Amino acid sequence: MELPEGMCDVLPDVAERQRRVQRAFQAVLSASGYREVKTPGFELYEFLRRGFIAEETMYKFTDHRGRILALRPDFTLPVLRLALSQLPEEDMPWKLCYTGEVYRIERPRSGKSHEYTQVGAEILGAPGQVAEVEAIWLAAQGLRQAGYGSFRIVMGDCRVTSALLRAAGLPTEAQEQARCALRRQDWVELEHCLNRASTGADVFSCLTETAATIDTAKELLKGQESQSMVALEQLEALHDILVRLGLGGKIELDFGLIRPMPYYTGMVFEFYTETSAQSIGGGGRYDRMGEVLGRHIPAVGFAINVTEVAHTIPDTYQDMKKRPSYLLANAITPAGVEQAFAKLNQLIKQGYTGEIDLLGQSRAAILDQARAKGYHKVLWWEESGWQEIAVSDE
Repeated sequence: MELPEGMCDVLPDVAERQRRVQRAFQAVLSASGYREVKTPGFELYEFLRRGFIAEETMYKFTDHRGRILALRPDFTLPVLRLALSQLPEEDMPWKLCYTGEVYRIERPRSGKSHEYTQVGAEILGAPGQVAEVEAIWLAAQGLRQAGYGSFRIVMGDCRVTSALLRAAGLPTEAQEQARCALRRQDWVELEHCLNRASTGADVFSCLTETAATIDTAKELLKGQESQSMVALEQLEALHDILVRLGLGGKIELDFGLIRPMPYYTGMVFEFYTETSAQSIGGGGRYDRMGEVLGRHIPAVGFAINVTEVAHTIPDTYQDMKKRPSYLLANAITPAGVEQAFAKLNQLIKQGYTGEIDLLGQSRAAILDQARAKGYHKVLWWEESGWQEIAVSDE
């Protein structure tokens, strides 16, 4: 049975992993002063276009009144709309978190899903570096809480990237072509753009090589406007703070980092697995987004791809297998059914997991099922009470 392009079903084991990742992030964010919000799964298409989201990436449809709607491609603009229109200003900065599905049409044969679950947070109304540190630190803490300690953080800054392209002497149109190539990670096209410039080869290396250093970038930005050097120094300071916070060894600088969404205005970052080039989330500063809603507001946030994390999370995260779990069986009489549900309720309250056999299977079949599902013990109902059978004993 065929599914639409880019869509997939989620099987029970993966669904449980996704839920656990969401719970881990929600615990970290709630404990850090963030309040959860929910936004509609679809909005007016014209509203979403204000968020600089490309038309070709949105799933569009019409409602009964003929208005064009679109499925939510991103949480940032809807959360910003909610805050600006409904939250009291005296509570600023607003610290908001969310979880839910987003829908984006990806390039053909990219291998990316068109629907996935995100969990994330936005800090609205807080300029400065402390808010940026908090966004990255919270994302890292959430992954660690979810049992995902093997990740890399790649950081860059939109202002530094733009300054390096200007330093190469590219005209405005060629700079935009180069940015598009960086976003697609099309190094052939980027090299073609920079070949026209006298310092193009040096800038190309600085934008694409992980060995590029702050000093390399500073040398290339000599003679550029002072704001460019300030942005580079801020990126260096942010890196140093995160190292002191225990993230040293996990952070890399990438002066060519451009995130998929085009609304970022300053610091940006991505999280990756240690062994893959596939991003599992990221974020950055987007201070001009509020202007499309009629108000300037400094903002920074992050979103983690729960779907991707759940597929790659280590097996040691399956802590459910470490807790006692029970398969309740032979409850086929009215009294047995009553006892089975009472027992299951007791197990749940004690923090254990359990399941009632609904088919009235034989003892041998129940033991086979318990082994197949990973249960530790079978509770077999007799008139005299529950008989406990360790699965490994049979």
